[in-house]
Amino acid sequence: MILLPNCEPGSHIEKIGGTSISNAAAVLENVLVGGRKGSALYNRIFVVSAYNGMTDRLLEHKKTGEPGVYALFASASSKSAWVEAIAEAHLEMRRLNAEIFGDSSERRVADEFVNDRIEGVRGCL
Repeated sequence: MILLPNCEPGSHIEKIGGTSISNAAAVLENVLVGGRKGSALYNRIFVVSAYNGMTDRLLEHKKTGEPGVYALFASASSKSAWVEAIAEAHLEMRRLNAEIFGDSSERRVADEFVNDRIEGVRGCL
């Protein structure tokens, strides 16, 4: 727990891990909202990890050492390898958004966020 300056006693930052965030409905119901209503919903800070397994896809798999997008780019053995890996990560992110948000306006926002970030990374690489 990290105490925030100029906040009420007991205020803190909460971190939600990747495995947890993959079950977004449970996180929303039990952590983000819980039994809170009105102003009790606000003035809280959350740090949210990437979906479960996404960091492995983007960097490298922490257990197997299988290269992710950046590791493939850094090795520069083949442009097509990292381009294919980033396309697969992009599809997986959007698949997870569909699973979590269904056909809602939140999904469209999440998909736009993913699209912007993937294109930004692709442009930088």
